[in-house]
Amino acid sequence: MSYRLIWAERAYDDLADIWVVVDVFTRDRIEAAITHLNAELQNDPWQVGESRSIASRRMSFVGPIGAVFRINDTTRTVRVNHIWRYRK
Repeated sequence: MSYRLIWAERAYDDLADIWVVVDVFTRDRIEAAITHLNAELQNDPWQVGESRSIASRRMSFVGPIGAVFRINDTTRTVRVNHIWRYRK
């Protein structure tokens, strides 16, 4: 059974801030990373990334982005709270 994915307004703002300063190649990588992350979070969020101090709070690194998200098993939702760009 899948989870419903919710993006916080802050996460959308984070993504927009990144989007306007990167080149086309990086945008393509970000788009692929977000698509992959969204699919994984909807399918099995407990297998994505690593846990943080609060058990339901997790962090993941996909391509050129990092994400902080929270899982609620009761409502079967995943909320993406923050996105940032990172460089390897």
